[in-house]
Amino acid sequence: MIYSPRVPTPKKKFYAPPAYQYPCFGNPCRLRYPLHVVSLVSKTPLMRTFPKSLATFRKMVNERGERLRKLTQEELKKLASEPPEQLIVDSRPATIGIIVESKPDGALRIVIQGFMKARFIPGKHVALDGFYKHPDGTVSTMPNDEFYEFD
Repeated sequence: MIYSPRVPTPKKKFYAPPAYQYPCFGNPCRLRYPLHVVSLVSKTPLMRTFPKSLATFRKMVNERGERLRKLTQEELKKLASEPPEQLIVDSRPATIGIIVESKPDGALRIVIQGFMKARFIPGKHVALDGFYKHPDGTVSTMPNDEFYEFD
């Protein structure tokens, strides 16, 4: 069989697995990089949080949580009466409050709750961190489903 130059030969279709689909309307130069890259160590997305000031605010709330984990139960009980902290993050008003709850087994549930005003949409961004402080001084993590009580 002879192909003449006037008859086009059929082209092969390119198939890409779903994790490597083209993000920019079929631009093949982006094929090498997956759309959703996840850290193998912490299992969290490596993509930037939008907006950037929210990432800064969440980091501030998490740092406060790390500091509170080092305090004793007596010191944590005193924090329950303190008013929420008012601050400015990237020209946006924000509030960080500490909630201290006693449990029947003697443990304290500590929740660090932060709210930051959203810039372009009505509402607020929320950042939460929490843990349990037991009477013997040990610290345990708070399950994710309990954070829904504090949104």
